[in-house]
Amino acid sequence: PRAAPYVLSRFNGRISTIFTGAVGGTGDFHAIRVNKTVFPYTLTLMDSDAATGPSESSPKRAKDGTLYICDLSGTVHRYKYSGGTLTHLAALSLGHEVKGAIALYDADPQNAGEEVLVATTDGHFFVLDHTLSFVIWSNSYGVGPLGSDNYYAGVTVAERGTMSPVALLPIAGNAAGTYAANSGKVRAIDLQLQSVAWELTPSNTTPGQHLIEGSVAVLFDQSRYG
Repeated sequence: PRAAPYVLSRFNGRISTIFTGAVGGTGDFHAIRVNKTVFPYTLTLMDSDAATGPSESSPKRAKDGTLYICDLSGTVHRYKYSGGTLTHLAALSLGHEVKGAIALYDADPQNAGEEVLVATTDGHFFVLDHTLSFVIWSNSYGVGPLGSDNYYAGVTVAERGTMSPVALLPIAGNAAGTYAANSGKVRAIDLQLQSVAWELTPSNTTPGQHLIEGSVAVLFDQSRYG
């Protein structure tokens, strides 16, 4: 696997379960138990499921315990894990390659489940319902042959208090693997207005000459808010 796994720890951290995809072979989605009550630690493959193809996406776990992962083909998968068994609940194909991690965000706490946010390699952005039954909304930004914007990294959600939350998307190169006009920028998509809120250029970065293939992190500004 190239992406970070999701680790679920129980019994004061003595037993952990690693959930991960894989980029090699047929991919598959794996559940691996780590027993830390013995030394050296023991790892046991609890279950694998072949519905998920090769993946570079980090799995995410929702509040209800279900797990989500997206494979390189752009198909998002939903799983339940119980009693050492993975159960494939649903899948939704987006028809666009996905190299970055997905994100979960609860846009409407009054409705069950969290929305699934996915950014594709060719510049599309999707918001899916938690059951993977339909696309709530989608948009594309800078999609085209030469100069198109690519999202290689994962989606990061920034909550802004009373303001609308935004999805932060670092921009890499274009479909030809070269630099694009917006490569190196970070784009923010307003999750309520469903439109681009703003773009910024990180320090020491020149758009079109640099690219960002990794995710961004959000830190709380204590100097501003106390």
